Amino acid sequence: MTSRLVIDSLSSGYGKVRVVRDISADLDAGEVLAILGPNGAGKTTTLLTIAGMLARHTGTVSIDGQEMASGDAVEANRNGVVLVPDDRALFQPLSVEEHLQLACQKAKRNPRELLDVFPALEKRWDVAAGNLSGGEQQMLAVARGLAQDPRVLLIDEMSMGLAPIIVEDLLPVVRRAAADHGAAVVLVEQHVSLALEVADKALVMAHGEVVLASTAEELRNDDSALDAAYLG
Repeated sequence: MTSRLVIDSLSSGYGKVRVVRDISADLDAGEVLAILGPNGAGKTTTLLTIAGMLARHTGTVSIDGQEMASGDAVEANRNGVVLVPDDRALFQPLSVEEHLQLACQKAKRNPRELLDVFPALEKRWDVAAGNLSGGEQQMLAVARGLAQDPRVLLIDEMSMGLAPIIVEDLLPVVRRAAADHGAAVVLVEQHVSLALEVADKALVMAHGEVVLASTAEELRNDDSALDAAYLG
């Protein structure tokens, strides 16, 4: 069976400056990959490259066996790659309903279907994004991503600026997105233990390179390996 997402010997950066080097991973539909590591490790750069927003220096990114063009975000999105950025990229004057109506146009879905995933948004349906709490904004950002029926869903720092108790409620949605929507999900997250609870696989990055690749279960049961990867 062809993997949904294959990253092979990926290197990329900004202009001629190489930030990440020789990143490889593969993910089947319905699986979650957690990319972990300290600030500045190259995690976001890796996501942006998969999404086609940065050109590759070397290596390939393939979706369902089809190699994606380097640095072509339109082609990546056309082939089912959806990025939820760390700043959420919401239109502050638009309501929850308006955001989801726009997102659902491509997949021709009823936007209210997303309330099955995020029922808390129903009571905020007519509220502008700028008036939502941080947790509600993150729900909306992920719901907007799911509305596009992604093959590959990239989520950058879901927990950014949120209280841990809110993150505990949000992260299990990642698991549901993979299981119910058949998406391959790549999650960049600083809340390591919570990320490993919902992930199938994990990469730990440092200084632009993968220093540890493992199943999430192995890392959950081996704190010493995780500590060594973070501390070098």
